Amino acid sequence: MRTRHAALMGFGIILGFAPPLWAQQTTQPEPAMPAKVVFEEKYAQWMVEVDALAATQAGRFSGPGPGYLYLQSQALREVVALGSPVLPYLVDRASKETFERVFFLKMAIAVIAKDWSCYPASGGYADWWRHGHERTAAAFGGLMAQWSQCLRAQDTTLWTTRTFYSKEKNDIREEKALTPAGQVYWGIERLGTAVLPYLVEQMQAGHYEFASMAYRLTDNKPPEPDLLIASSKTRTEKFLTWWEQNKQDWIMPWPDTPAPALPAPQP
Repeated sequence: MRTRHAALMGFGIILGFAPPLWAQQTTQPEPAMPAKVVFEEKYAQWMVEVDALAATQAGRFSGPGPGYLYLQSQALREVVALGSPVLPYLVDRASKETFERVFFLKMAIAVIAKDWSCYPASGGYADWWRHGHERTAAAFGGLMAQWSQCLRAQDTTLWTTRTFYSKEKNDIREEKALTPAGQVYWGIERLGTAVLPYLVEQMQAGHYEFASMAYRLTDNKPPEPDLLIASSKTRTEKFLTWWEQNKQDWIMPWPDTPAPALPAPQP
């Protein structure tokens, strides 16, 4: 289940567990439940919670602030847990709701997509959604060209560390800074889950350096093997196997692609 912060980094798509053998033999599988049906149910619960919580604040931006209300809403966390398939419905709602509600809608969109470029207060989510497909492809193409240059120059160090004495803290401190290669690498990751299909293509072509990035973007759904034990190739192969079985839950349903259904809960 997906999150942006430590408390939320486990959110993702709701997946069932395999039933026992006797249940498999006697129970017919339920059809997949349309994402919109599940979303509308969770959304209605969420709006009741958000309105009730907001009414307890002297002002929407006073006290703990909107982020506090977000963390307090169990229904909203359940909406986020539905993942990419409900993004079209969140975007549609965001074009119709009140300003107060849109704040939370945009937050949910950003958390699911792991892309905060959709979050500006001036309705950035709408442009992000309409043009996200081509923009992601163009951005990744440019960044990948820069990354290829780093590889050819054998300059793939992502950050440098500087040790210094802090008079203020009266202590030895360390300061990390991204290198040019690091800025390119993390620039790719900041494209969010939309970049996953492009990463998979590169990993299939032998770019094993993107394995850890792919694991992070999918909330470590297939637990990443220990870096000290498994080779980058082994970690990549494990992820690619998992991706083939689960990619429909993570591919962005941009306006020019159909929205997938959510898997039915298992008995």
